[in-house]
Amino acid sequence: GRYLDFHAYEQSLLYYKPKEFIGKSIFDLFDKSFASDVHEIILKAIKRNEVVDHSYSLDFKDGRKYFESRHVAINKEKVLAVVREITDKVISEQQLEKSEQKYRNLVAQASDAIFLADEKGNLLEMNQKGLELTGISTDQVNSFNLNSIIKLENANGLSLLELINQDGKALEEAILFSQGNKETAVEISCKTTFQGQIQGIIRDITVRNNYIKSIQQQNEKLKEIAWIQSHEVRAPLARLLGLTEFLINYKSLNEQEKSKILDSIKLSAEELDLIIREVVHKTEDAENIID
Repeated sequence: GRYLDFHAYEQSLLYYKPKEFIGKSIFDLFDKSFASDVHEIILKAIKRNEVVDHSYSLDFKDGRKYFESRHVAINKEKVLAVVREITDKVISEQQLEKSEQKYRNLVAQASDAIFLADEKGNLLEMNQKGLELTGISTDQVNSFNLNSIIKLENANGLSLLELINQDGKALEEAILFSQGNKETAVEISCKTTFQGQIQGIIRDITVRNNYIKSIQQQNEKLKEIAWIQSHEVRAPLARLLGLTEFLINYKSLNEQEKSKILDSIKLSAEELDLIIREVVHKTEDAENIID
Protein backbone atom coordinates (compact mmCIF):
# COMPACT_ATOMS: atom_id res chain seq x y z
CA GLY A 1 0.00 0.00 0.00
CA ARG A 2 2.90 2.36 -0.65
CA TYR A 3 2.54 5.34 -3.02
CA LEU A 4 5.19 5.19 -5.78
CA ASP A 5 4.18 7.92 -8.25
CA PHE A 6 1.31 10.20 -9.18
CA HIS A 7 -0.11 12.50 -11.82
CA ALA A 8 -2.79 15.08 -11.08
CA TYR A 9 -4.30 17.66 -13.43
CA GLU A 10 -5.14 19.80 -10.41
CA GLN A 11 -3.03 19.44 -7.28
CA SER A 12 -5.64 21.24 -5.18
CA LEU A 13 -7.52 17.94 -5.24
CA LEU A 14 -4.65 16.16 -3.50
CA TYR A 15 -5.21 15.53 0.20
CA TYR A 16 -1.45 15.64 0.80
CA LYS A 17 1.32 17.39 -1.11
CA PRO A 18 3.41 15.00 -3.26
CA LYS A 19 6.47 15.25 -0.99
CA GLU A 20 4.25 14.25 1.93
CA PHE A 21 2.93 10.99 0.48
CA ILE A 22 5.41 9.67 -2.15
CA GLY A 23 7.13 6.59 -0.74
CA LYS A 24 4.77 6.36 2.22
CA SER A 25 2.18 3.73 3.03
CA ILE A 26 -1.53 4.48 3.20
CA PHE A 27 -1.33 3.38 6.83
CA ASP A 28 1.14 6.22 7.45
CA LEU A 29 -1.23 8.81 6.02
CA PHE A 30 -4.79 7.85 6.91
CA ASP A 31 -6.65 6.38 9.84
CA LYS A 32 -6.64 2.62 10.20
CA SER A 33 -10.22 2.08 9.01
CA PHE A 34 -9.83 4.05 5.77
CA ALA A 35 -6.34 2.63 5.09
CA SER A 36 -7.62 -0.92 5.62
CA ASP A 37 -10.43 -0.38 3.13
CA VAL A 38 -8.02 0.91 0.46
CA HIS A 39 -5.52 -1.90 1.16
CA GLU A 40 -8.31 -4.46 0.73
CA ILE A 41 -9.23 -2.89 -2.63
CA ILE A 42 -5.58 -3.10 -3.78
CA LEU A 43 -5.29 -6.78 -2.81
CA LYS A 44 -8.58 -7.56 -4.54
CA ALA A 45 -7.46 -5.88 -7.78
CA ILE A 46 -4.19 -7.89 -7.79
CA LYS A 47 -5.80 -11.18 -6.81
CA ARG A 48 -8.69 -11.01 -9.28
CA ASN A 49 -6.78 -9.17 -12.00
CA GLU A 50 -9.81 -6.99 -12.69
CA VAL A 51 -10.93 -3.39 -12.22
CA VAL A 52 -12.18 -2.69 -8.69
CA ASP A 53 -14.14 0.48 -7.96
CA HIS A 54 -14.03 2.36 -4.69
CA SER A 55 -16.01 5.44 -3.57
CA TYR A 56 -14.96 7.53 -0.58
CA SER A 57 -14.86 11.00 0.88
CA LEU A 58 -12.17 13.15 2.51
CA ASP A 59 -12.56 16.22 4.69
CA PHE A 60 -10.57 19.12 3.26
CA LYS A 61 -10.14 22.53 4.89
CA ASP A 62 -12.82 23.97 2.59
CA GLY A 63 -15.25 21.12 3.16
CA ARG A 64 -15.89 17.47 2.38
CA LYS A 65 -15.08 16.18 -1.10
CA TYR A 66 -16.15 12.95 -2.69
CA PHE A 67 -14.07 10.74 -4.96
CA GLU A 68 -14.42 7.64 -7.10
CA SER A 69 -11.37 5.48 -7.82
CA ARG A 70 -10.77 2.57 -10.19
CA HIS A 71 -7.96 0.17 -9.33
CA VAL A 72 -6.37 -2.12 -11.91
CA ALA A 73 -3.37 -4.42 -11.37
CA ILE A 74 -0.26 -3.64 -13.43
CA ASN A 75 1.51 -6.78 -12.19
CA LYS A 76 1.46 -8.93 -9.08
CA GLU A 77 2.96 -6.14 -6.98
CA LYS A 78 1.70 -2.87 -8.38
CA VAL A 79 -1.71 -1.31 -8.88
CA LEU A 80 -2.71 1.75 -10.91
CA ALA A 81 -5.46 3.87 -9.37
CA VAL A 82 -7.41 6.38 -11.44
CA VAL A 83 -9.23 8.84 -9.19
CA ARG A 84 -11.79 11.48 -10.08
CA GLU A 85 -13.69 13.96 -7.94
CA ILE A 86 -17.47 13.42 -7.90
CA THR A 87 -18.45 15.99 -5.24
CA ASP A 88 -20.96 17.84 -7.45
CA LYS A 89 -22.52 14.57 -8.56
CA VAL A 90 -22.86 13.25 -5.01
CA ILE A 91 -24.31 16.51 -3.68
CA SER A 92 -26.80 16.62 -6.57
CA GLU A 93 -27.85 13.03 -5.86
CA GLN A 94 -28.24 13.80 -2.16
CA GLN A 95 -30.37 16.85 -2.91
CA LEU A 96 -32.45 14.84 -5.37
CA GLU A 97 -32.92 12.11 -2.78
CA LYS A 98 -34.07 14.67 -0.21
CA SER A 99 -36.47 16.19 -2.73
CA GLU A 100 -37.84 12.78 -3.69
CA GLN A 101 -38.22 11.82 -0.04
CA LYS A 102 -40.07 15.05 0.66
CA TYR A 103 -42.36 14.35 -2.30
CA ARG A 104 -42.93 10.75 -1.16
CA ASN A 105 -43.81 12.00 2.34
CA LEU A 106 -46.29 14.53 0.94
CA VAL A 107 -47.90 11.88 -1.25
CA ALA A 108 -48.01 9.34 1.58
CA GLN A 109 -49.66 11.83 3.96
CA ALA A 110 -52.09 13.33 1.44
CA SER A 111 -55.79 13.33 2.35
CA ASP A 112 -56.72 12.31 -1.21
CA ALA A 113 -55.89 9.11 -3.07
CA ILE A 114 -52.94 9.57 -5.43
CA PHE A 115 -52.06 6.98 -8.04
CA LEU A 116 -49.74 6.26 -10.95
CA ALA A 117 -50.74 3.91 -13.78
CA ASP A 118 -49.24 2.83 -17.07
CA GLU A 119 -50.64 3.83 -20.47
CA LYS A 120 -53.10 0.90 -20.35
CA GLY A 121 -54.46 1.94 -16.97
CA ASN A 122 -52.72 -0.75 -14.95
CA LEU A 123 -51.95 0.60 -11.49
CA LEU A 124 -48.26 1.00 -10.67
CA GLU A 125 -48.34 2.91 -7.39
CA MET A 126 -50.93 4.20 -4.91
CA ASN A 127 -50.56 6.13 -1.68
CA GLN A 128 -51.92 5.08 1.72
CA LYS A 129 -55.17 7.03 1.33
CA GLY A 130 -55.74 5.31 -2.01
CA LEU A 131 -55.23 1.89 -0.44
CA GLU A 132 -57.73 2.77 2.29
CA LEU A 133 -60.29 4.14 -0.17
CA THR A 134 -60.10 1.20 -2.58
CA GLY A 135 -59.50 -1.55 -0.03
CA ILE A 136 -56.54 -2.76 -2.11
CA SER A 137 -53.47 -4.04 -0.27
CA THR A 138 -49.98 -2.88 -1.20
CA ASP A 139 -49.04 -6.17 -2.83
CA GLN A 140 -52.26 -6.18 -4.92
CA VAL A 141 -51.90 -2.74 -6.50
CA ASN A 142 -50.35 -4.01 -9.73
CA SER A 143 -53.26 -6.43 -10.23
CA PHE A 144 -55.86 -3.69 -10.78
CA ASN A 145 -56.80 -1.53 -13.74
CA LEU A 146 -58.38 1.93 -13.53
CA ASN A 147 -61.37 0.85 -15.60
CA SER A 148 -62.09 -1.98 -13.15
CA ILE A 149 -62.44 0.35 -10.16
CA ILE A 150 -63.65 3.62 -11.73
CA LYS A 151 -66.91 4.18 -13.62
CA LEU A 152 -67.54 7.69 -14.95
CA GLU A 153 -71.01 9.12 -14.45
CA ASN A 154 -71.25 11.84 -17.13
CA ALA A 155 -68.82 11.04 -19.93
CA ASN A 156 -71.20 10.08 -22.75
CA GLY A 157 -70.58 6.39 -22.14
CA LEU A 158 -66.79 6.68 -22.34
CA SER A 159 -64.58 4.77 -19.93
CA LEU A 160 -61.90 6.64 -17.99
CA LEU A 161 -59.13 5.36 -20.28
CA GLU A 162 -61.08 6.26 -23.41
CA LEU A 163 -61.57 9.79 -22.10
CA ILE A 164 -57.89 10.14 -21.20
CA ASN A 165 -56.79 8.81 -24.59
CA GLN A 166 -59.18 11.26 -26.25
CA ASP A 167 -58.33 14.42 -24.29
CA GLY A 168 -55.04 13.60 -22.55
CA LYS A 169 -56.67 14.39 -19.23
CA ALA A 170 -59.86 13.95 -17.23
CA LEU A 171 -61.76 15.75 -14.49
CA GLU A 172 -64.95 13.87 -13.79
CA GLU A 173 -67.29 12.66 -11.09
CA ALA A 174 -67.37 8.90 -10.88
CA ILE A 175 -68.21 5.84 -8.82
CA LEU A 176 -65.31 4.03 -7.17
CA PHE A 177 -65.81 0.29 -6.72
CA SER A 178 -63.72 -0.79 -3.75
CA GLN A 179 -63.12 -4.26 -2.39
CA GLY A 180 -66.20 -5.71 -0.70
CA ASN A 181 -68.48 -4.27 -3.44
CA LYS A 182 -68.62 -0.88 -1.75
CA GLU A 183 -69.47 2.08 -4.00
CA THR A 184 -68.11 5.55 -3.22
CA ALA A 185 -68.87 8.82 -4.98
CA VAL A 186 -65.56 10.35 -6.05
CA GLU A 187 -64.05 13.07 -8.20
CA ILE A 188 -61.11 11.95 -10.31
CA SER A 189 -58.55 14.29 -11.83
CA CYS A 190 -55.78 12.80 -13.95
CA LYS A 191 -53.54 13.39 -16.96
CA THR A 192 -50.87 11.66 -18.99
CA THR A 193 -47.24 12.39 -18.15
CA PHE A 194 -44.35 12.93 -20.56
CA GLN A 195 -43.47 9.27 -20.00
CA GLY A 196 -46.92 8.22 -21.20
CA GLN A 197 -48.05 7.19 -17.74
CA ILE A 198 -51.29 8.28 -16.07
CA GLN A 199 -51.01 10.29 -12.87
CA GLY A 200 -54.08 11.25 -10.92
CA ILE A 201 -55.95 12.14 -7.74
CA ILE A 202 -59.15 10.55 -6.47
CA ARG A 203 -61.19 12.53 -3.94
CA ASP A 204 -64.05 11.13 -1.87
CA ILE A 205 -66.99 13.51 -2.42
CA THR A 206 -69.57 11.64 -0.35
CA VAL A 207 -69.80 14.42 2.26
CA ARG A 208 -69.95 17.10 -0.41
CA ASN A 209 -72.71 15.29 -2.32
CA ASN A 210 -74.70 14.73 0.87
CA TYR A 211 -74.41 18.43 1.69
CA ILE A 212 -75.56 19.44 -1.80
CA LYS A 213 -78.45 16.98 -1.53
CA SER A 214 -79.47 18.45 1.83
CA ILE A 215 -79.35 21.97 0.35
CA GLN A 216 -81.59 20.83 -2.51
CA GLN A 217 -84.01 19.22 -0.07
CA GLN A 218 -84.04 22.38 2.03
CA ASN A 219 -84.74 24.48 -1.07
CA GLU A 220 -87.70 22.22 -1.90
CA LYS A 221 -89.03 22.69 1.63
CA LEU A 222 -88.61 26.45 1.39
CA LYS A 223 -90.43 26.49 -1.96
CA GLU A 224 -93.27 24.56 -0.35
CA ILE A 225 -93.35 27.04 2.55
CA ALA A 226 -93.38 29.97 0.13
CA TRP A 227 -96.30 28.40 -1.77
CA ILE A 228 -98.26 27.88 1.46
CA GLN A 229 -97.63 31.46 2.51
CA SER A 230 -98.65 32.87 -0.84
CA HIS A 231 -101.72 30.65 -1.43
CA GLU A 232 -103.11 28.82 1.59
CA VAL A 233 -102.64 31.73 4.01
CA ARG A 234 -104.36 34.13 1.63
CA ALA A 235 -107.87 32.53 1.81
CA PRO A 236 -108.50 32.59 5.59
CA LEU A 237 -106.71 35.94 5.90
CA ALA A 238 -108.93 37.44 3.18
CA ARG A 239 -112.04 36.10 4.97
CA LEU A 240 -110.89 37.60 8.27
CA LEU A 241 -110.31 40.97 6.68
CA GLY A 242 -113.67 40.86 4.94
CA LEU A 243 -115.62 39.82 8.04
CA THR A 244 -114.02 42.38 10.33
CA GLU A 245 -114.65 45.12 7.75
CA PHE A 246 -118.28 43.98 7.52
CA LEU A 247 -118.68 44.23 11.29
CA ILE A 248 -117.20 47.72 11.32
CA ASN A 249 -119.28 49.07 8.43
CA TYR A 250 -122.68 47.56 9.32
CA LYS A 251 -123.75 48.79 12.76
CA SER A 252 -127.38 47.66 12.41
CA LEU A 253 -126.71 43.93 12.62
CA ASN A 254 -128.75 42.05 15.18
CA GLU A 255 -127.22 39.74 17.75
CA GLN A 256 -127.86 36.55 15.74
CA GLU A 257 -126.12 37.98 12.65
CA LYS A 258 -123.19 39.22 14.74
CA SER A 259 -122.86 35.79 16.33
CA LYS A 260 -122.67 34.07 12.93
CA ILE A 261 -120.01 36.52 11.75
CA LEU A 262 -117.97 36.01 14.93
CA ASP A 263 -118.19 32.24 14.49
CA SER A 264 -116.89 32.62 10.93
CA ILE A 265 -114.06 34.87 12.17
CA LYS A 266 -113.13 32.23 14.76
CA LEU A 267 -113.12 29.44 12.15
CA SER A 268 -110.97 31.51 9.80
CA ALA A 269 -108.57 32.37 12.67
CA GLU A 270 -108.31 28.69 13.64
CA GLU A 271 -107.66 27.74 10.02
CA LEU A 272 -104.98 30.43 9.80
CA ASP A 273 -103.44 29.19 13.05
CA LEU A 274 -103.20 25.64 11.66
CA ILE A 275 -101.53 26.90 8.50
CA ILE A 276 -99.02 28.95 10.50
CA ARG A 277 -98.24 25.92 12.66
CA GLU A 278 -97.62 23.88 9.50
CA VAL A 279 -95.31 26.58 8.14
CA VAL A 280 -93.35 26.63 11.42
CA HIS A 281 -93.11 22.84 11.39
CA LYS A 282 -91.86 22.76 7.80
CA THR A 283 -89.36 25.55 8.58
CA GLU A 284 -87.95 23.51 11.46
CA ASP A 285 -87.71 20.46 9.15
CA ALA A 286 -85.81 22.56 6.59
CA GLU A 287 -83.35 23.71 9.26
CA ASN A 288 -82.87 20.15 10.50
CA ILE A 289 -81.93 18.96 6.99
CA ILE A 290 -78.69 21.01 7.12
CA ASP A 291 -78.01 20.15 10.76
